[in-house]
Amino acid sequence: MSHPNTQHSWFRPSRCLRLVLAVFALFVLTPGSLRADVIYDSLPPIPPGTNGQPGNVVSEPYFVNQFNQWGDYIRFVPGNWLLNSATVTMSAFAPMPNGANPAGWSDPRLGLTLTLYNVDHSGPNPGVGSVITSSTINPTIPWHGNNGFQGTAFNVNFPLNNVNVPSNEVIFGISYNSSLFGPNPIGVSGPWDMLNVAFGRVPPPPLVGTNVEEGVFVNAAAPSQFFTYTDPNAVYGRFQRDTLWGGDTPAIQFIGQQAPAGGAVPEPASLAVFAALGVTALGLRRRKAGV
Repeated sequence: MSHPNTQHSWFRPSRCLRLVLAVFALFVLTPGSLRADVIYDSLPPIPPGTNGQPGNVVSEPYFVNQFNQWGDYIRFVPGNWLLNSATVTMSAFAPMPNGANPAGWSDPRLGLTLTLYNVDHSGPNPGVGSVITSSTINPTIPWHGNNGFQGTAFNVNFPLNNVNVPSNEVIFGISYNSSLFGPNPIGVSGPWDMLNVAFGRVPPPPLVGTNVEEGVFVNAAAPSQFFTYTDPNAVYGRFQRDTLWGGDTPAIQFIGQQAPAGGAVPEPASLAVFAALGVTALGLRRRKAGV
């Protein structure tokens, strides 16, 4: 005889719980599926400065050299990678104006963007292929203070949302706007004119991964006092290969995870749904057991 308060139903909480947890484990507990690895790393160590501030590193002055974009052709460590994020070291030279926020400055007009391209192997030299993905951020950039250096080094992080790079190689480009240069010049002077991208660790090569050749990729708006393309036939205003850089490269680190054989790892939102289902099932089981 059943208890008078028992509700008969097809729902079997223990069976549901096992099913939800099995699915959850399939996506979350697959060996290596969520393990993040450094798959390319040319970041230089940032030395300590005075007054508790970070020091500075050697960097590329975009505004002075009239750069719109700067990057390189690299290979990750072997694997079929989903890219989680990238970190770029930059250098700020702008001092804090009176009344400014001591924490630093930010402005969406800066348009700080990391773009990843496929590598075009159709010609005698590697070229820029189609866009794989891009990430634009609006970070808080520190003012340069009394740290014993001419500038202040800092890192910014670009989310890449697990984009897949099955070829294991990319050409990347870092771009932002200054008063006169960049994809969308701001048109007025500001701290963006005193913002640089750091060079990778010295001496090359990178700590992890491969800087494929000694050249880099540059989009210079026009020849300047400090920069002209090595190739006299290069077209200014185009992101293209430039040689004779001696292995120098922008300072960047990529974090990735190995793509599972059965497909891509779920987005974080999907993982949250599975976790919520698991918690719900546990709660249902407890409530049912108390009937």
